[in-house]
Amino acid sequence: MSKRVLSLIAVLIVVAGMAPVQVAAPEPYGLDALLQFDRLPYLKSDVHAGGQSSYDRTGGNVDSDNYLYTDALGDFILLDLKGPGTVYRVWVTGFANDARIKFYFDGEATPRVNILLRDLFIGTHPPFLTPLVGNSRVSSGGFFSYVPLPFQQNIKIAANGVGSLFYYNIGYHIYTPDAAVTTWTTAQDNTTAREMWNRAGQDPKRDDDNTTSSGALNLAAGAAQTLFDVAGPRAISSLKLRVLDARTEHAVATDILNNVWLRIYWDDETNPSVFAPLGAFFAMGRFGFYPTRSLAVGIDESDNLYVYFPMPFEKRAIVQLVSQRSVRTDNIIYEIQHRSFTESFRNIGYFKTQYSLQSASAGDGKDIVILDATGAGHLVGVVLSLQGRMDFNFLEGDERIFIDGNPTPAIHGTGAEDFFNGGWYFENGAFTLPMHGSTFQTTQNGYGKTAAYRFFLQDALPFRKQIQVNLEHGGTNDADAEVWSLAFFYHQTNR
Repeated sequence: MSKRVLSLIAVLIVVAGMAPVQVAAPEPYGLDALLQFDRLPYLKSDVHAGGQSSYDRTGGNVDSDNYLYTDALGDFILLDLKGPGTVYRVWVTGFANDARIKFYFDGEATPRVNILLRDLFIGTHPPFLTPLVGNSRVSSGGFFSYVPLPFQQNIKIAANGVGSLFYYNIGYHIYTPDAAVTTWTTAQDNTTAREMWNRAGQDPKRDDDNTTSSGALNLAAGAAQTLFDVAGPRAISSLKLRVLDARTEHAVATDILNNVWLRIYWDDETNPSVFAPLGAFFAMGRFGFYPTRSLAVGIDESDNLYVYFPMPFEKRAIVQLVSQRSVRTDNIIYEIQHRSFTESFRNIGYFKTQYSLQSASAGDGKDIVILDATGAGHLVGVVLSLQGRMDFNFLEGDERIFIDGNPTPAIHGTGAEDFFNGGWYFENGAFTLPMHGSTFQTTQNGYGKTAAYRFFLQDALPFRKQIQVNLEHGGTNDADAEVWSLAFFYHQTNR
């Protein structure tokens, strides 16, 4: 055997005995993930999403006061998770006035945060500041924090003094074991993220090389009209439409929003990747024209419907409006900004939607299916409109999100309004915030009606093979409901 071969064997033996070398964490993560909106199309192959909540482990509807365990201090443990990873969302409701929450990082015996729960969400205690956090007044019954909490080794979240009707949901990302993550500290400065959230309605991306395609049209009843037909590779940065304004009669506005649809084809595909009514697509929902202003989609101060999701395409993009109205739609103004895209599409997902109308019957034993997709990608948003009994019992249903064929949901929530960061059937009525909102909440014509949206941007839910996003109708699928659902996701079918 040659000396060269012996030397190579020796090197391999030494390397095999070494500890694994840490590699960079998936980028962006933590606070950076709130800021780098333009990275949304990139697949997250090294990221796994999960959640922990107070859902009823027996399969019933007693979704409060269920904890992982009680520690030696008598505190209830809400989360005890090995890293590296990031907690992105903490939502709670139903706690006593003197309840406290504690955050422990990387095995430390003393919590880095030990604060009254009400103070965590009030928005004035750095770094838990508005608009990254909010209480039940601004989030209609729910308390939320989107302050990212990265951790290298582990994170433990404990609570005490919460009372007897405490609900919680915590969402997180976990990275590969060799990923290097900088653990969160109280010195984290989230000023830039808060400024961006406060500018909701403006494009959060930093694109400065866009080309603008714009025009005006009248859309005939039952007709389709092309707004944009461009060869790639390029990326759509934003799309804006002016189809109505606040002075438009409610019935007319509702008809336009429900019966004029946006249709987008990528790369000469036969079936469109995006096909949805304007009301759902721009997060207002089914029931009319209401102020909606999220980071990703909504209506701005000039009454422009906007979408800022980045949409790269390799070969071709066709954007159309399709009318299902019985009358002409006049004076539609549009603006589409697009730019060059020179990166490889190997790790890029295409922007897509999945829309459905489902009639759920009490006792049918079937969840409502919001998204069912195979391939690789990540969920980035959900818009729901629901109609049922005036008692709103249909909102009792939990979300159950299954990823990559696992029979156990990666995320199992505690109720529909909790999923949208509200509480108690959106007890304070409609609201709109950068990441979530309820655009409509009323009893009307013998029905309870509600519409809500939630976006998963920094906390997108990745899948490698398959994803199914389900929602119960009623606590145990025991409520009648009509449900109009729209899911937004990035998707790659062949990898």
